[in-house]
Amino acid sequence: MPPDSDQAPAPRDLRAASAPAVFSVHPERVDGVYRLSVSGELDLATRDTLTDELKRAEASGSAFLLDLTDLTFIDSTGIAVLVDAHRRSATDGRRFRILLVAGQVRDVLEMTGLMEVLDFKE
Repeated sequence: MPPDSDQAPAPRDLRAASAPAVFSVHPERVDGVYRLSVSGELDLATRDTLTDELKRAEASGSAFLLDLTDLTFIDSTGIAVLVDAHRRSATDGRRFRILLVAGQVRDVLEMTGLMEVLDFKE
């Protein structure tokens, strides 16, 4: 803004820039597969929501796909949710795949070695 301007600068909401992404899980059945599309941040505050939806998917008796393409963040509690779901599916003999793209979530899963353990669909 030029120094001789009489107008005050427009107010900015700094909270919006630092606000966490809203977490959501959208379940649907596609061609006999139970698909959970996850978006936002998977952490301590949101893990129970995903765990509950994963258990519903498991109870459906069908194969299921966890779509993490819109997941923007994952921490150790989120990783534990994925590992627990993987263990349950291995025990039950049910197919559990994860759809993933690039970003922080992929980086974390690569650093932890889970890219070699979990079943990913590129």
